[in-house]
Amino acid sequence: MIDLDRIAQAPMVSEPFQFFKAEGVLSPEALSTISKDFPDITQPGVFPLPELKYGPAFEQLIGEIKARDLEAALEKKFDVKLAELPLMITVRGW
Repeated sequence: MIDLDRIAQAPMVSEPFQFFKAEGVLSPEALSTISKDFPDITQPGVFPLPELKYGPAFEQLIGEIKARDLEAALEKKFDVKLAELPLMITVRGW
């Protein structure tokens, strides 16, 4: 689902802080499938994953976010070590 090549090829910007913008990291087809499996959030806020129910495409996206491949791509992109740091994923409502 996540196109790591798009992340790798996106130019880094250093001001006012380090960031990058990568378009097309998720294809239109992937976005469509993910949106159908997105958690049904009926209020504003930020929700931890264990509090939510969602479908298989959203679960696959979360798996790819947790995967070493994305972690390695971001380590390289930002020249940082992430492997030993905790990962917290939350989902926003509204």
